[in-house]
Amino acid sequence: MIRVVDLAALMAAPALLILDGEAPAPALPLPIWRMRRATDGWVLSQAEGVAQPLLTAPAGVLGVLAAQPPEWLAHWPAPEAPPILPDAAACAAMLAGEWLAATQRNAALRAELVALRAEHEDARQAMAHWQRSMGQAPPAAAQLLHADDPRGCAALSPGRTQFDRILPVPLDGACTLGLHLREALCGAGSSLRLRLLGAESMRIAAAWRIPGAALQPGWLMLDLPMPAPIWGETAMVEITAELAPGDTLALSAPNAALRLLRAKGAPRFAVSPFHDATEAGGALPPAGLRCALPAMIWRGQQRHARLAPGEAAELALPAVPLAGFDTLHAVLAAVGGALQASLWCAEAGSGWRDARDGALDLPLVLPVAASGSPAVRLALRATGTQPVAVEWRALTAARMAALELR
Repeated sequence: MIRVVDLAALMAAPALLILDGEAPAPALPLPIWRMRRATDGWVLSQAEGVAQPLLTAPAGVLGVLAAQPPEWLAHWPAPEAPPILPDAAACAAMLAGEWLAATQRNAALRAELVALRAEHEDARQAMAHWQRSMGQAPPAAAQLLHADDPRGCAALSPGRTQFDRILPVPLDGACTLGLHLREALCGAGSSLRLRLLGAESMRIAAAWRIPGAALQPGWLMLDLPMPAPIWGETAMVEITAELAPGDTLALSAPNAALRLLRAKGAPRFAVSPFHDATEAGGALPPAGLRCALPAMIWRGQQRHARLAPGEAAELALPAVPLAGFDTLHAVLAAVGGALQASLWCAEAGSGWRDARDGALDLPLVLPVAASGSPAVRLALRATGTQPVAVEWRALTAARMAALELR
């Protein structure tokens, strides 16, 4: 009978060698076990301890290092006994064979992984093709998720008005957002922006920017190019209106009358001329928090200027990512004479501001029509009798807090 000391360690070993009796151990980085004769049979152990019967052959045994087949192999608990390795050379040959077999198995697994990846890509392309083919059919009738009764009238004041509203329905699969306008008589100086978001994460499912000339009384229906993602979140709508003096824009009810529709059956693909693809999928930053813009916007651009008395200059950034932001802040440092500066973006400017004590924090409220990565310009002029050196030290962006309507 064969007994073993520490049966768990024996069964858990991925590879090991067994020595017969007190045979010298080879210098190999493998667990070495010894089979010694005892009064009632044989004991397999690495150290001294209480032995227990070996009823199942361990899977990790590579072989037995012995000059001749030992007597205890007749009691081995398996139909096939482990191979006999007469010396270290035979052991090395056996290990080389095991290593080659493992390498071949690894190569086969890698080939299977490549084949699986190819099948996955084929399936993905087939699914995309199916979605495109489904989009060629006329869109199915959409299901109404939420509908407000357009009652009353809430006229907006000139300037900027921004508020948001949480709808008691899920965002998943939404395909159309509607806003009812009681009155709309606007020109090129006015614009309207709507965002459809997930209320929990503030991620943008879709955004639209509508110029004032396109606003008409009645339901303004805005389609998503693809149904809203399955985020498992509550639908939220953010409305930002920029009304020029003399223009008229009135909503139905103080909290805005809204509609939200969901596609039925296959995905519904539609094109909206006002959809802003630059914001879709992004998350709105926390309101009021100044966010640093990426350093790459300064690459190759001039940040310093030196102006003689009465001279004007301009520093420009050709592309600044402004998705989700409402304000810009330019930080300037001036040395020498008096300086005035003005920050511009998308034909909107901050007006001239004086630098005081050699520093200036210049804010600009971004127009609602600004989207994507527009150019930002910094106009400078020296108003004193001495030259002035200017450094554009930083540019940050922030989002305004919206009034929540219920």
